[in-house]
Amino acid sequence: SINDRVEWRDESGELRAERNIEYLHAIIQLCEEQGVQAVVVTMPVTCEYKQYLPAEQIAFHDSVMQSLPSSAIYIDASDWLVPDDGWYNSTHVTKEASVGFTHQLMDSIQSR
Repeated sequence: SINDRVEWRDESGELRAERNIEYLHAIIQLCEEQGVQAVVVTMPVTCEYKQYLPAEQIAFHDSVMQSLPSSAIYIDASDWLVPDDGWYNSTHVTKEASVGFTHQLMDSIQSR
C-alpha cells in the first residue's frame, strides 16, 4: 500500500539495513528448510564506482557477509574482471558481458 511505502521512506538507513539483513537471513533459512542451496554474490562494479565507496560502507558490507549462516555459499565477485566495454553503467554489465560473468559464476559455484 502507499502507506507502507511512505513509512519505509521515513525509516532511517540504519533501520532499513537491519531489516534487510533480517530478510537475507530469513531467505537463507527458508532455503535451508527447503533443501535449496542459498548463494549470495557480491557483484562487480566499475573501478571508478568502487573508488568512491565510503570505507564504512565497505566495512559494513564485509561484516554482513561474515555474518551469513554457514549453510549459504558466499561468492565475492567484486573483483572479477569485466571488459571496459562490458559495462552498461557503473553497476550493471551489458548483455554480452553477463554471459561471461554467468560462466564464471557457475564455475565458482560448481567448484565448491
